[in-house]
Amino acid sequence: TVFSEGSILSELPGPLREDVAEHISASIVRTVPLFWSVPREVMPQLLPLLLPAHAAPSDIVIRKGSVTSELFILLDGHCISFDAEVPLQQFGPGDFFGEAALLEKGAHAASFLAVTFVKMLTLSKRACLLLAPQWAELAQELSSTCFLRDREDGARRRQLDWATGRSEDSQRAPGAAADGGDGG
Repeated sequence: TVFSEGSILSELPGPLREDVAEHISASIVRTVPLFWSVPREVMPQLLPLLLPAHAAPSDIVIRKGSVTSELFILLDGHCISFDAEVPLQQFGPGDFFGEAALLEKGAHAASFLAVTFVKMLTLSKRACLLLAPQWAELAQELSSTCFLRDREDGARRRQLDWATGRSEDSQRAPGAAADGGDGG
């Protein structure tokens, strides 16, 4: 039997409709590891701030160099980040991206492409700032993820640059001294 959640919800009285919608949203949100640390009393504030978004295969979700102020949280589907047509990271259900632009005022260092149909939620920088006083773990999680991804992406870019001869160090073997000296 096919049914529409929207049509069922629309037939419920206001307060009951809100309770059911909140329960459905909360059960979806609890599948995302980023939200596991959300205090129970913050959940009613968080849910209305999460906005749904979708992307089709080959859609660019974020273009390198663009400036956005949203965190993208994948519920279903897969995306990849890439730079100069080189894949950097893969993202699937429960993963998030866009944290660097959310934490820093700067352009995205990579593009993000939908590989499959993607169902996601977005959380604005304004919403994060609003929630931060009650949900301290959010800033910590976003900062640590940003740091780790920067390290991983930087290592991938350096390997690619060396392999393709695009860096100053491409004439040296991996691990060779950068100063050209004999080490002593």
